[in-house]
Amino acid sequence: MNRARLLTVHLRAALKAELQYRGNFAAQALDAVIGLGVALGAIEVLFSRVDSLAGWTAPQLVLLTGIYLIVGGIVNLVVHPSLSRFVREVLNGTFDFVLLKPIDAQLLVGLREVQVWKAVDISLGCAVVGVALGIQGLPGPAPVAGALLLVGVGACLMCAVWFIAATSVFWLIRIDNILAILQSCFQSAKWPAGVYPRWLRTFLTVVLPMTVSTAVPAEFATGRGSLLRGTFAVLACGALCVLSRWLWKRGLRRYASASS
Repeated sequence: MNRARLLTVHLRAALKAELQYRGNFAAQALDAVIGLGVALGAIEVLFSRVDSLAGWTAPQLVLLTGIYLIVGGIVNLVVHPSLSRFVREVLNGTFDFVLLKPIDAQLLVGLREVQVWKAVDISLGCAVVGVALGIQGLPGPAPVAGALLLVGVGACLMCAVWFIAATSVFWLIRIDNILAILQSCFQSAKWPAGVYPRWLRTFLTVVLPMTVSTAVPAEFATGRGSLLRGTFAVLACGALCVLSRWLWKRGLRRYASASS
């Protein structure tokens, strides 16, 4: 069995396991709809008192909310649940079985669990983006193409951040709180970086680039994007992917040493 087929089998099995609980799917879908309603309600209340927020209009913030749902949905669909399982396996010693599989361990670790209901977040995000673009109008084919590319870059960037945090289990052992804090920090990405104080803005842009993953594609989708910020997002994504791979290799050597 080749690697692609083996990976497909794992994904299919995970999907079937989740679809057994259809009531849970309905509950999670309702939760996603309510969460979106609260987010849009907050924007409406805010813009009943101001005309713009850090240079963003109401339709632009709605679009940013949609991109936030898409990026977060991609991460929470597969990567976050898969890495939570990986952390548990390292702690209880069953990670050895993953290393015996004839496929790249990092790829398999990141794609083994599927929370299928998170696809609702992605669908809602696409719908919100479509409505927002309908209200303010399309900025042109080039900015839209750049925005689509940067949504993928943002999702990849966040996946790399999650991998870096999860890989720290090889050194820190107990990292459950780290993953929970990371999930909470991602909520900052639903607002533009300009609303935060300078020190926090720098942290959320350079150190932990949460806002880069959503605000930069939103800027391009609204015709406000700059080549400099787009290039920074791509370079940050590449750097974090390389870092996550390097840490993974180092962590595997440490894990093998501890297991021998």
